[in-house]
Amino acid sequence: MEVEKIFIPVAISKGIKLFTSEDSFLSFFNSPYYAHKNITAIDLYPRYREFGKPALCPVSGKVIETRNIKTPHPSKFEKSGKESLIIIRSDENPKICIKILHLLGSAKKGDHVEIGDEIGNYIRSGFFSYWTDPHIHVEVRSIKDAIRTRGGFEIKPIINLGQADTIEELVNFNEVKGKIIAAKKDYLLIKIDKRLFCKRGFFGLKAMIRNQTGILDCGIPHFGFGGVFLKSTSSLVKGDIVRVWGIPVGRVSHILNHQNYILFEALPFKIRLETNLVKGLSLYLDLKDSNQIKIIPTEPKDIEWPSKKSIRIILE
Repeated sequence: MEVEKIFIPVAISKGIKLFTSEDSFLSFFNSPYYAHKNITAIDLYPRYREFGKPALCPVSGKVIETRNIKTPHPSKFEKSGKESLIIIRSDENPKICIKILHLLGSAKKGDHVEIGDEIGNYIRSGFFSYWTDPHIHVEVRSIKDAIRTRGGFEIKPIINLGQADTIEELVNFNEVKGKIIAAKKDYLLIKIDKRLFCKRGFFGLKAMIRNQTGILDCGIPHFGFGGVFLKSTSSLVKGDIVRVWGIPVGRVSHILNHQNYILFEALPFKIRLETNLVKGLSLYLDLKDSNQIKIIPTEPKDIEWPSKKSIRIILE
């Protein structure tokens, strides 16, 4: 018997709440594209990380437009043949619509969809990098400006900061040990010490800015920027250094006091697995306490490790 999924709101824009299943993970900033750099998009990821599975609707409304779109031709993986764009007019505000990408759509123009309905299947988009997992890209827009790349409304996270988890603080260091839980040709998933994570509404890898502890949402250093969610940003200023395991990884570029998060420009640093140089860290906001990080090799198939192998991760 299939267990019914529970959907929870994780973001809001113009009064429209965006929902995802309680076992998902998500990102505002782990992407190189304009909408993510300007806080007008959110990516919603299923836990199972499998292309071809059903993509579930984040809102309720009427499908007013569907179309196939052209995507780039990536050099390092084979993309899916078709990609759909779906526009849904919000039930909450008929002047607002939701734009959804990175799926092969099954919802048709004129359909009414509810939160959690199947609207298509996840595809491997030509817009992806080789390490990108299946997800839907979601924007909230004016009904009069539904499709173009720019022009989306700011999307704000829905997080209950409350009392932050009490996590034993670790002294500064640049090396940790982890256990490989998934070894794919495009990336590794590694479980590391729980004390390196904390909860700021979502769960995520811990970062330090001055004496503030937050969680990271970013692809660094490769995308060149990212975000940190904190309990408070009141004592921070532009130029403050973002540190992971004591190593500088970014410099604060934008402080959003009303949302308790900051944006940062990535600083150059290197990541090694044992002695192997890798491309970067891919970090997300998780709805579960998974204690996982994604490591990206310099090329697909560049590093292949047996599952459950203990490994050192070194920042320098």
